[in-house]
Amino acid sequence: MIVKPNKHSNRIVGMDDLGRLIIELKAKPIDNEANIALIKFLKQEGLNVRIVSGFCRREKRLRLI
Repeated sequence: MIVKPNKHSNRIVGMDDLGRLIIELKAKPIDNEANIALIKFLKQEGLNVRIVSGFCRREKRLRLI
């Protein structure tokens, strides 16, 4: 998954050429704000997830829980 923080809205953009989901978030990548916003956004979409890797990167690996 690719996360793009500091955008105008929270939305799923689509997939990249490697099949990774691209998500844009309003939250800034400071003090874990974007990671928390990602988890909350996906929960609103019906997915309960945990970040497995990529806490400090735009590319993240998630686990469904």
